[in-house]
Amino acid sequence: EVLAEHGRAVLVLDHANALARQPELRALLLSLQILVGTRDILPVFVADSLWPGVLPCAQPTPLVCVRFPAYTREQLGAILFRVGRSDAASAGGAYACFVPLFVQYCWQPCRDVRELRHLCRSAFDEWMRPVRQSILKATDKLELVKAGKPCLQAARRRVYARDALLSRSAVRAAA
Repeated sequence: EVLAEHGRAVLVLDHANALARQPELRALLLSLQILVGTRDILPVFVADSLWPGVLPCAQPTPLVCVRFPAYTREQLGAILFRVGRSDAASAGGAYACFVPLFVQYCWQPCRDVRELRHLCRSAFDEWMRPVRQSILKATDKLELVKAGKPCLQAARRRVYARDALLSRSAVRAAA
């Protein structure tokens, strides 16, 4: 249906390095154009790093590897701070205190800037709850860190939970 309507389809597979553990599914996806009989379907594999041995020797479709370097913690912190909430500036410097802690908690398990931006916004809302409820002041950074630690841990768990869901759904799809 997609081909009939648009003439071309691109299948984007994020976290494609997980295919290293599923050689049959990987081989199927790599030969997709041959199986459907058209070059109008293009699989795109997105991964954090190249995986040795993942590509079979005889490729039915030529592959092009494009490297997108990951951001450092400092770069990611600067990005999150720049694209942060507009009301964060009025939060008494709490956002400036929050972003480095958020990056420290979530940088390793997740490098997706869009997802981290979303998680950062929702975690900051949670972080500021004691301030909105007049329990703490936004300038009381040490107490905010103590009270906000659970929201940082929850943000990290959401990243891991999402990855676990993706892994389980990929295994079910391969079965």
